[in-house]
Amino acid sequence: MTMVNDGLYRNKMAIGAVYRAELARDLKDLGYGIEKTHPDGRFEIEGVSREVVEGFSTRRAEIEAAMAARDEGAPLENPKLADRAALMTRARKRDVDKGELRRSWERQAAELGFSADTVRAKAMRVERELPLPDLFSDRGERGAEAAAWAVEHLSERQAVFSHGDLLAAALAREPGAVAAEAAERAIAELERESGLHAAKGLESGKHWTTDAAMARESEAIALMKAGQGAEKTIMRGWIAETKLHGGRLKEGQKQAAKLILSSKDRVLGVQGYAGTGKTTMLNRLRTLAESRGYNAAGLAPSASAARTLERESGIESETLQRFLARHEGIIEGRGTARGLRNVRASFSKTVLVVDESSLASSEQMRGLLRVATTLRVPRVVLVGDEKQLGAVEAGKPFEQLRHAGMQTAVMDEILRQRDKELKEAVRAGLAGEVRTAFERLGDRIAQVEREDIGKEAAKRWLSLSPEERAATGVIAPTRALRDEINETIRAQLVTEGAVSGPARQGEKLVSRGLTRAEMARASNYSAGDTVIFNRRYKTLGVEKGDEREVERVDYERNAVWLRDGNGNLLDWRPYMLAGAKGGVEVYKSEEMELRAGDKVRWTRNDPGSELANGETAAVESVGKDGVRFRLEDGSAAKLAEGDPQLRQVDRAFASTVHAFQGRTVDRIVAAMPTGNPDLTN
Repeated sequence: MTMVNDGLYRNKMAIGAVYRAELARDLKDLGYGIEKTHPDGRFEIEGVSREVVEGFSTRRAEIEAAMAARDEGAPLENPKLADRAALMTRARKRDVDKGELRRSWERQAAELGFSADTVRAKAMRVERELPLPDLFSDRGERGAEAAAWAVEHLSERQAVFSHGDLLAAALAREPGAVAAEAAERAIAELERESGLHAAKGLESGKHWTTDAAMARESEAIALMKAGQGAEKTIMRGWIAETKLHGGRLKEGQKQAAKLILSSKDRVLGVQGYAGTGKTTMLNRLRTLAESRGYNAAGLAPSASAARTLERESGIESETLQRFLARHEGIIEGRGTARGLRNVRASFSKTVLVVDESSLASSEQMRGLLRVATTLRVPRVVLVGDEKQLGAVEAGKPFEQLRHAGMQTAVMDEILRQRDKELKEAVRAGLAGEVRTAFERLGDRIAQVEREDIGKEAAKRWLSLSPEERAATGVIAPTRALRDEINETIRAQLVTEGAVSGPARQGEKLVSRGLTRAEMARASNYSAGDTVIFNRRYKTLGVEKGDEREVERVDYERNAVWLRDGNGNLLDWRPYMLAGAKGGVEVYKSEEMELRAGDKVRWTRNDPGSELANGETAAVESVGKDGVRFRLEDGSAAKLAEGDPQLRQVDRAFASTVHAFQGRTVDRIVAAMPTGNPDLTN
């Protein structure tokens, strides 16, 4: 008989959350205070200092020592490296004298100045003052708050989410505040109130979606359909065909350009698989549209993708986010009739091209189509690929619009791969024929032990010549694996002398990755975090771009104390501001060394220097007065010592799959671990 534990694996986060929630509740009932340490609900007992926790974490110390010995400079929060080090340092189990062990703990506590009796005595005093538990009530009001918060948190980045994830999020909001049974009842109540709906068509357990998600998707589809047959053709079909005859375009590229020029629909799609020459087609489309008095404008979900679109197609481009922010009033139905007429006039002859549309969220797509409909933009061209990655935020609007009847040209002739076997592998992959794809790849696939995958990927790249390295990308599905590969590559490049010269010892800011719902809870902040304000808040005395460091967290008041560069403290209630989209960003600091030869990428846009999030650069030199970079386009940039943008960099020898989408290289090294269907499928 074979046991299958897929269900346990799929719900491991929920199972862990239930365990932590019950443990926290029992500790609170005994009078102990709880301090949340991680967004997933992990916590420590109040009154036990960080020094004491780390002092008794002997296994963590062993693991960190092993990581430092094997991977110089590797981040200690890297879970993959930590798992490997844990296996390396695990001692054989043996019988231990419990009395001697207790005496050892007491000596260690005394050395650290910690008294468990003091913490226990305080808990006993608190316990005596606690009201008797009501056996017929389970804090239902808190359960409702936790469930509603969990829905808000998950729905920001997922249009559909699992029941296990919803339960885990509700319990993690405030450890020990809500029992699993109370959270389950609150979720059931949300369903009865029709704010939460069971998602259909999914096989692996119960999933949910929300009214808001369904409304966004429905409105986007309705706006697309309202524009069908509503516009004039840019060029008659037979004329477009004549203009496109001959030349370098393949048949799929010609048909896509012809559809865009000759259709009467406002919103059109181009389903272009990877390597089918989408930007080449757009370049030709631009010249033909301009010959008829139209101008092409480009949008993309990231600054680096917008620059790639502009460079390869000749279409002046910007980020989709910037475009939507500029037209926020139109999206929200504000503005005067006169102002609307003026803006409409400026778009009356515009072909709006949105590249990498599959990366746009449902909210962004709805906003875009609201603007296009209100301004009567004659053509919105959504260029995307259902087979590639979806949006970071919730929804798959490109796919949904196509299935709802959006006229779509399909470009499926692979032009990028010149090798016959590689081209067949790509075709098989697109068709979902995984076995055939692997057979075609043959010895290009190396199977290694899971813990070795990062090292092997780095080794493959390092085995190439300097010229080949420059034309080869390295990708991984997770940040942790990417960081491991980056550190391995850099360590070898330092040994080779390719990364050398004076070193700048500084720090980098790493996004905490919090949702707006998480940023509204003080318990998700930690001392040392950096908060960057993206708007001016007069009542707080902060300007756009100001940074503040978290001094301490007041759990009882849901408040955070922030310190500015002069040491002044600010009592901040994050729930008043952080729920606003884009109001703040939260980062943690990590050490970052830079030398000549380092390859980096920007992690945040810098309007002052026009350095774009996601764009890569090479460090040319490091001096006392700053760092000089060579950008992707060959231009130079220098950041003076103390420039905030020097903290908005990360290593870029390897990249996550999401960050790499839209780039083209001669060859790729992909580290693809099995075991997580959300990361490798």
